[in-house]
Amino acid sequence: MGSGSLGAWRREFFSAFGSRGVEAPLELAQHLVQGAVVFARRPGFEPYEGFAAAAVYLGEPAGPVPVEFGRGGVPFSVAGPYDDARSVVRTLDAAVGEADYHLRGDAVLAPLVLNALAHRELLSPEDMTDAEHLLLLAENLLQLVELAGGGDGAEEALQAQGPEARDAVAAALDSAHPDRAGLEELRQLATRALRTPAARLGRARKRRRSADKCGRTRHR
Repeated sequence: MGSGSLGAWRREFFSAFGSRGVEAPLELAQHLVQGAVVFARRPGFEPYEGFAAAAVYLGEPAGPVPVEFGRGGVPFSVAGPYDDARSVVRTLDAAVGEADYHLRGDAVLAPLVLNALAHRELLSPEDMTDAEHLLLLAENLLQLVELAGGGDGAEEALQAQGPEARDAVAAALDSAHPDRAGLEELRQLATRALRTPAARLGRARKRRRSADKCGRTRHR
């Protein structure tokens, strides 16, 4: 890449932030980049496959890295639009084990993290907020549909949940679960399996919102 191409790439990259960027000394760049790679490898994350070739031009930092990574030194993830959320959680779960890696509040990863913590009995219902209860419920129903193979199998699985399934589905649809396409599939399956018109599911969701506004007790 020539100097002209580098300048154009730099302008294009920083344009997303509304900034021309800030110059940094080479030593700081070495600590940030190489230190982040070392820290990420601890919980099992490897850099992009082309990193090794580019790292030769960056060089190695001299002395210990004076930068703290993660959040409070603990692995922390902010999911991007192309991240494989399940893979991230599996990697962290395998490497970090029972540590709380601060993902419960992540908009994308929270349902999977809550599910993993609950299954390992590291998180009790009393420790979850109402919003987390809804996320966990939605995640469990979506996994039920997935394991049943969708279609007729999923409808039978929903029917097997008994009369409570209708309210459970309505509550899941009212959650902030990021898999909106999966929730729409769940709604359609429930409409057929439970012989529940979509309008009734909608009314159930409205009733739940009204109940929330009346001041339900939240667990902290």
